[in-house]
Amino acid sequence: MRGITVRRVLLITLISCFGTLTSHAATEVYKWVDENGQTHYGEKPSDENASKIKIRRPAGADSETVRRVEQREKLLQIYEEERQLKKQEDLKARQEQEKRKRQCSYARSRVEKLAIDVPLYRLDEKGERVYLSDKDRSSEKAYWQEQVTKFCEPS
Repeated sequence: MRGITVRRVLLITLISCFGTLTSHAATEVYKWVDENGQTHYGEKPSDENASKIKIRRPAGADSETVRRVEQREKLLQIYEEERQLKKQEDLKARQEQEKRKRQCSYARSRVEKLAIDVPLYRLDEKGERVYLSDKDRSSEKAYWQEQVTKFCEPS
């Protein structure tokens, strides 16, 4: 059961138990007008032009119902926070994967350039060319081959 935590199972169970209370709940409701001038209402805003409407609790709501509604709202907030955290973690993982992909591509291009038998050079502090010796070329090729192994193979 990868990715399912006790907290999440509890949250889902409690949300399903309190699902019948939605008619009594003080939920967030949004109102917006579409491009055809039609007014819409919903629990999630369709765009940035949606305005939040506060729904008042029924006058006859007992304290138990109010407690359950508040508990449900807290659970929904926890779930939303976990979802946002997961979204941030996924974004970070994708960014790291893209970075590794770029590093892999660069390392491979360096290995290819070093494989071609043409004079290679570096620029020194003065901006002048310093050509690589066979020994330097061989150690440079070994270094970039290690980089290919490091960034191109699955971790």
